[in-house]
Amino acid sequence: MTIAVTGDTAMEPDETVIATLKRKSNTPANVVISSSEGSATYTILNDDNNPPTGSLTITGTATQGQTLTTNTSGIADADGLGTFNYQWKRGGTSISGATPSTYMLVQADVGQTITVTVSWTDGIGTAESLTSTATGAVQVPRPRQAHRFHGHGGQRSGHPGMDQPPATLTSPGGRSSRRRATTPTAPGRPSASVDDSVDQRGTAA
Repeated sequence: MTIAVTGDTAMEPDETVIATLKRKSNTPANVVISSSEGSATYTILNDDNNPPTGSLTITGTATQGQTLTTNTSGIADADGLGTFNYQWKRGGTSISGATPSTYMLVQADVGQTITVTVSWTDGIGTAESLTSTATGAVQVPRPRQAHRFHGHGGQRSGHPGMDQPPATLTSPGGRSSRRRATTPTAPGRPSASVDDSVDQRGTAA
């Protein structure tokens, strides 16, 4: 006995079949097949596809030089998941060669949104795919700032985070030269050294 299901090409467990055996007179009858008479085997095929569910996301910061990573942990497919293939896109257009699960952002990405599409063939041979939500527009990294301290009206030099030596006093030729050290008022604020010159020479009466 052969049961043919027209149009189906792959097996799925979500359908049942009832087979009715009839006499040649087309009236139902109880049929008993003994082991000596043979046996009957049939396979039920069903190619109805179950679309994938869940979500595909991107982790990472949308800044030039940063690396984005595909998160596929939320993807599910009742027909079975296959091997994932990746394609990163810039503004909806595929990026040439960007097919690993991670992607490092470059200058050309600045101002654009980034998505990734994951594709696979499921357990019944159907090609499936999901595309992530787009990132925000890719930004340029912020420049690092260097702090410097310069002064005028005497010799001033800044050394962030360094203590200056204690004050000293000398009097060459009647002229007093004094070096003062200042201390920063908060951590990380520059300290400064100042040279003051005072003329102490006078004329006797």
